[in-house]
Amino acid sequence: MIEKIRNLSIHRKLLLTVLFPSLSSLIVAGLLLSVLEIAEFQQKAQNDLTTLASLIGNRSIAAVIFQDVALANENLATLNMVPTVQAACLYDAKGSVFAQLLKSETGSWRCPLSAVNEKTRFEDSHLCVVMPIVDKQENLGTILIHADFTEAYWHKIQFTGLLFLVLAGISLMSFFLSAPLIMLISRPIKKLVYTVKTISETKDYSLRAEKMHADEMGVLVDAFNDLIMTVDIQNQALTRAKDRYMALYNDNPTMVFNLTEDGLILSANLTGAYHLGLSIEDLQNRSIFDFIHPSDLSIAHGLIAQCLLNGCD
Repeated sequence: MIEKIRNLSIHRKLLLTVLFPSLSSLIVAGLLLSVLEIAEFQQKAQNDLTTLASLIGNRSIAAVIFQDVALANENLATLNMVPTVQAACLYDAKGSVFAQLLKSETGSWRCPLSAVNEKTRFEDSHLCVVMPIVDKQENLGTILIHADFTEAYWHKIQFTGLLFLVLAGISLMSFFLSAPLIMLISRPIKKLVYTVKTISETKDYSLRAEKMHADEMGVLVDAFNDLIMTVDIQNQALTRAKDRYMALYNDNPTMVFNLTEDGLILSANLTGAYHLGLSIEDLQNRSIFDFIHPSDLSIAHGLIAQCLLNGCD
């Protein structure tokens, strides 16, 4: 994966530099927002339901003391006005069910037989709040309220999703706004690379890179053009020197051969080719000994050996 990214163009790397942090930040922000929203929602729901349980419990003190089931049921009936509350259970001091309110939406949920082991807890989108009923530091009983926050959860999810979409839209807008700025960086680089490749392929050192802006890339383009101008001048000087050398080489009235250590002809001047009755191309990779009289072969071998021994060219 890293290797593929390294081989991307500068333009795509710059786009990825903008896009990757934006997406990463968006995902992290979305997850963090979801966690915080759910945590805040659960805390608020628990606080509200705890306050409600405390209120109902205080109103039920008399009903528990005087064992007035009708009054207890009347107190619990006020919870019908709270849509999220699905059931309420009132226990006496022994932990047995004294009165209860079960709405039709509760389904199979029933009040636990005893409140001794019951604790306030969240179960998915359901919340159970357990509150002791205390009067003058005496434990008179317990109230348990079971609430269903599925619909509230769904509204919270919708709200969080809307915020996430807004953040995504802002990130997308930022990306499109940054694209022209990225072009200001990548386009001069792309043009410079194109010029370098063209010069490398055509060997035309008269070409120059186009300077688009007076920034660091502009300084780089100026430096490149100065370097290419120097190379062009040196190349022209070498070409003229080569032309003069070839003129002297070919116009030399003496037969001139460039040989390998084994006597193979690497090149010959026009005079040598003319006197041997062959073209320069025909002489290449031929042995010089093919054109020496057999009686002079030993002398020729000796001259080449002496030349190699003395380091002559």
